Amino acid sequence: MSLSNVPGVVSDVKARIVWVQVPTEHGVKLELVHHVRAHVEYILYETTVTTMVPHCIVSVVDWVSDSPMPMSFIKEGECGLTHSLQS
Repeated sequence: MSLSNVPGVVSDVKARIVWVQVPTEHGVKLELVHHVRAHVEYILYETTVTTMVPHCIVSVVDWVSDSPMPMSFIKEGECGLTHSLQS
């Protein structure tokens, strides 16, 4: 399933029903959930929400795309420190 024209996203929001392991006080159990993926400009959100009422959020993942590190150019022979140490 996909949702179109969702405000703030750059592509259709994709949703599907999947099974996930959910921890309980007695171990783990399989839970049927909606797995939803939404792309916002530089971020991908993945969420899982239970299919049974009352709906509970099982997980949320906020994936941020890699961005280049800011480069500061240091002149040759300088260490880049703003304060010098006196010995």
